[in-house]
Amino acid sequence: MLVELGMVQLCAACGNSSGIASALDVGCRHMYSLQFADAHTVFDVWEQVHPDDPMGPAAHAAAYLFAELDRLHLLEAELFVDDDRFLTRTSSAPDPAVKRVFDAALATALAQTDRILALMPGDGNALLAKIIALGLRADYKALLNKQYLSSFADMKASRVLAEQLVAVQPHCYDAYLAIGVENYILSLKPVLIR
Repeated sequence: MLVELGMVQLCAACGNSSGIASALDVGCRHMYSLQFADAHTVFDVWEQVHPDDPMGPAAHAAAYLFAELDRLHLLEAELFVDDDRFLTRTSSAPDPAVKRVFDAALATALAQTDRILALMPGDGNALLAKIIALGLRADYKALLNKQYLSSFADMKASRVLAEQLVAVQPHCYDAYLAIGVENYILSLKPVLIR
């Protein structure tokens, strides 16, 4: 499911030095432990030290999304076992305040990636951050707003970027995940939607 895509890609920090990966990894470990406030604290420090790195706001967006999914009990494994149960679930509405900060973090990440990619189209970190941001936006649309068709546009854009990333950095295995997830999700859909 797409839910894992954003967190897995974010935590990999493809193509960066071990110092970068370990700093982001601390925040990701907090997210995996459902300690979202601690994750935001780590990502705040990351952004102070690296204000132009789009991974900071992308990480914040991930933490906002996963905290909201947790609050709505959508991270529970048994929910994903039965597609009908998942599609027909009833739950509380998403928190509009969380949506605002999530959208703001995504907007910052996407603006930073666009600025970097305009100067350096093959920048692996910016490409990966944009793949993550688009995947997170697709997740929000599909999982919280039930806008499944609309989420496919972001998923496809993420896949196109992932193909660009593997062309310039074939060792960035996380980009292959974006390609594989889109192929898997689309294989479950009728031909007209594909």
